[in-house]
Amino acid sequence: MTFCALCKGQDGSDIRYYPTSVLDSSFIGREIHLDFFHRSFLSFNNDTLVLKIDNTSIRFLERRNDNGFNNWFSQQFLESIDSLNSIAIKITSWIILDITKDSINVKPNYSLIFPKETFISDKLFKENFWFPKAMIIEVLVKSKQFGS
Repeated sequence: MTFCALCKGQDGSDIRYYPTSVLDSSFIGREIHLDFFHRSFLSFNNDTLVLKIDNTSIRFLERRNDNGFNNWFSQQFLESIDSLNSIAIKITSWIILDITKDSINVKPNYSLIFPKETFISDKLFKENFWFPKAMIIEVLVKSKQFGS
């Protein structure tokens, strides 16, 4: 048996990275992740973002599992630091609704963790958000096909 000191392995990723400057109408309706403020590569610079949900300011922490070798769309999310009515919130992705020269309108996809016997109003979690492009470092889009 021989030992290979220079063996190579295959990395994996199903994410494409775009600067906000290339966003156009072809991105409307796409499921994305937004990387806010600082590039969150290798889990450094996990930024905090404050969103107003149901008239309550909720702090979210970027959770990026993006190491340059294995980068999977499903492993990127925003996790609430604060709860809303004892509900922990995770924003698993965003859907692009509209794009202007200076901003982007997105609808969040939520994953919720409920305590027992929690009532949820049908008006809760209906907000869409406009973000200035200047606060977004890059947009992560799931590749349609592995390796594309």
